Amino acid sequence: MTVRIVPLGGLGEVGMNSLVLEDGDDALMLDCGIMFPEEEVGVDVIHADFSYAVGLGERLRAVVLTHGHEDHIGAVPFLLAHRRLPVYGPPLALELLRTRLAEHELGFEPELHAIRPREPFRVGGLELEPIRVTHSIPDAVGFAIRSSAGTVIHTGDFKVDLNPPDGLHFDLQRLSELGAAGVSLLLSDSTNIEMEGITRGEREVAEDLDRVIKEAGHGRVFVSAFSSNVQRLQSVIECAERHGRDLVLAGRSVWRYVAATTSLGLLRLPGERLVPVERAREHPRERTLVFLSGTQGEPGSALTRVALGAHRHLAVEPGDLVVLSSRHIPGNELAIARVIDNLARLGARVVHVGNRPAIHASGHGHREEQKLMIQLVRPRFFVPVHGTFQYLSYHAQLAQQLGVSETLLLENGQVALLDPDGLRRGESIAVDRIHRDGLAGVDPEVLRQRRILADGGVINAFVVLTRDFELAAEPQIQCCGVLPEAQLVPVQAAAARRLGEELAAMPEGARARPVELRDRLRRVLRRFFDDAVGRRPLALVNLSVLGEASTPPPIGRDSTVPRRPGAGGHLPEGDEE
Repeated sequence: MTVRIVPLGGLGEVGMNSLVLEDGDDALMLDCGIMFPEEEVGVDVIHADFSYAVGLGERLRAVVLTHGHEDHIGAVPFLLAHRRLPVYGPPLALELLRTRLAEHELGFEPELHAIRPREPFRVGGLELEPIRVTHSIPDAVGFAIRSSAGTVIHTGDFKVDLNPPDGLHFDLQRLSELGAAGVSLLLSDSTNIEMEGITRGEREVAEDLDRVIKEAGHGRVFVSAFSSNVQRLQSVIECAERHGRDLVLAGRSVWRYVAATTSLGLLRLPGERLVPVERAREHPRERTLVFLSGTQGEPGSALTRVALGAHRHLAVEPGDLVVLSSRHIPGNELAIARVIDNLARLGARVVHVGNRPAIHASGHGHREEQKLMIQLVRPRFFVPVHGTFQYLSYHAQLAQQLGVSETLLLENGQVALLDPDGLRRGESIAVDRIHRDGLAGVDPEVLRQRRILADGGVINAFVVLTRDFELAAEPQIQCCGVLPEAQLVPVQAAAARRLGEELAAMPEGARARPVELRDRLRRVLRRFFDDAVGRRPLALVNLSVLGEASTPPPIGRDSTVPRRPGAGGHLPEGDEE
């Protein structure tokens, strides 16, 4: 029997993780995540196109989740809107998923099944055993999947933290036992393959945070970290208690994770020392510690509003300390620098990974931890997952150096075929991305128009013809987002003259066909602005014939506009470390 491994997202990129595993009449989707767009064109999230998975019909038995980060669970509601499926995952992942599902009107109650480490369960004819791993969010697992082609292990996202603050240890023993019994294929997280050594443990980060908070002085302390890093929040709570500070929690994402983890006993709040955010200003500064969201400078986040002096209940004053206990996700550097600068203007001392690296640790293992994974599992075959192509390539090279007989590099849509005789590449499938504006999908043509508007602005031309299809008046040109207003007047006048010349040169029969005329004038306008100012704006032509109703300007595909290569990019770090 041949097992098919079909990545729909997360290979060749970081984020949007989604992989289909097929074995005969049974198939499952492993993780179902989102990523956040780099470009600001009214797109909130991006996820994989699930057409292939949905097309499997009844063979697709379930969705199986490794942990609760958005790049692993965020697209589940969109998949369930197409196909009603049971979802299996760790309790925290399911609790976080419930809040996402509540935002969607699916018309049915989703079937959610909690799983626990070392307790195997079945999805059709496939048996899956969860294996506890440590990551930057609690309750994370990998899977040993027993298939017709042997045992397949998927690590999920992991780091090897040998002394986690919550006492829930990475199950290295079980991985070793599975390796001794024989593993056909290992699919392993590649995110930090370029980082030498091992990842700093959470207890080490907690110790440095404690030193920073102890030295804070008499001002308020603000700490921002990824909301999903509940162990980091627990460490901050304990630091506050040791140094006589009461806790304020601020930010919707913070409260979302707090609600989920406290209900499962994964987080302990300080009870009587928890101060409502509405009372934060009046609370003594030397006894206040605020934990808030917004480490990446996200617009509207609690930290960004505080830095702008625009938060209703929180304010930074001279002498306050702000600690950013997180890494800079690539692409967010300018936004973070802007927040730090604004905080400095308010008189705060800002501590971040740039001036104190020990206040953060990644949730993804470095090279030595990835080496340990391969050595414990001892797979026959290896496919690196979760990373850019460069990460995947380096990880495959590491596996080869450690003696793995065969490795295979895959990107989204490229299929691996596994059977008892070997691992090989299958015929690729077409994969695409779905862009979401809120809950609604964004049509590719609308997305294309938004990109043109963002790049070049819009031109609106008003052309009036007589009943004999002669030009009744000089065309009027309006522009938005093309040039500064002071520079527009001569360009608009020249564009109007160019339209007049084009109309004068056309035979009367051509002017009498409004649809063709409008398209021709639109192309003329775009070429003119390309030559005149080096931009190709979205061009609209409002065409009126005296005595007749005007012809509205449709906004459709313009064959003269090439698609930008690489448009629709991704956030290089889709999950919260």
